[in-house]
Amino acid sequence: ANKTTLRDSFSNSPDWIEIYNPNDQPFSLADWSLTDDPQDLQKWTFPKVSIDARQFLVVFASGENKTETDGELHTGFRLARDGEYLGLVKPDGTIANEFKPELPALESDQSYGVSMMGDGETLLPVDPTNMVFLFSPTPGSINTAGAVGKAGEPIFSPPAGNFVTSFELELSSTRANEEVRYTLDGSMPTSESTPYTEPVAIESSVMVRARCFSQGSIPGSSVSQGYLKLGGKMHNFSSNLPVVVVQDLKNGNILPDPYQSGYMMVHEPGGEDRRTRLTDAPTLETRIGIKLRGSSTQDRPKKAFAVEAWDEHDEDKNITPLNMPEDSDWVLYASYEYDRALIRNAFIYEISNQ
Repeated sequence: ANKTTLRDSFSNSPDWIEIYNPNDQPFSLADWSLTDDPQDLQKWTFPKVSIDARQFLVVFASGENKTETDGELHTGFRLARDGEYLGLVKPDGTIANEFKPELPALESDQSYGVSMMGDGETLLPVDPTNMVFLFSPTPGSINTAGAVGKAGEPIFSPPAGNFVTSFELELSSTRANEEVRYTLDGSMPTSESTPYTEPVAIESSVMVRARCFSQGSIPGSSVSQGYLKLGGKMHNFSSNLPVVVVQDLKNGNILPDPYQSGYMMVHEPGGEDRRTRLTDAPTLETRIGIKLRGSSTQDRPKKAFAVEAWDEHDEDKNITPLNMPEDSDWVLYASYEYDRALIRNAFIYEISNQ
């Protein structure tokens, strides 16, 4: 999973795939294929390229489909960060090597493959069946030693939600003897972030991001939870309609561009009286990017917003608010001067006919 490790000629940082030739002579990859679909084994075919003896070839999994032999190679597909199938296929359609059932989920600038380094500077025999998380990515050169594994995920108590009075947040790991580190400024936790040693006092709206670390393992996945403080009498508020709560977490006024980070919760009617209450647990909560939507409507008192659901790496992730079809891009629509009843709105018209 590439973010800063390697740039292509367009200054982008797509994920990359590395192939090693362990032989003492060059090896031709002409008509070999890479695929992320076990039902389509020749999804992307190599041009007439060769790998020199005991050398590496890096292919960008960018989706750009570039096969010029005198330039970079880019597959016609991209790799999913949360893991998917990947195979190297011979010209006759048989599989030479594959990650099956799938590559594991990777964090930014993490790599997974064959360890080639032992203790110190000792080179290990190449065993393509022994795939491990690597301590650091090394595109185009010898792979580093393998990590024991990947650290676990942090546990938040209480989980994300709205609150009225201050409380203490407890963090722990899904595994024993792991260190939890966290941030309160929205940044991704690193090995230099604040270690969790005692409950964290939560007094105002904040997004807490935490991550587990363990000696000999690569860091675990980051997890974010938002805690939004209710003002005034909002703790007594109830409605028979779903309610969306958005907090920009002190990032200032929401602007037309660019997207700025925030947190969103969706609350739906529940309980015996089927009412929505903001003090109840949300049915959906997520990190988001949010910006003003529209042009001539931006000066109206009631704003419309474009919202992107974000994963831990500020990349799009699909969500299903209110049981609608999954997508990552959503609109908080705000009719103000015209069609307040939404009679002319095509989406509402479609729903009214169902």
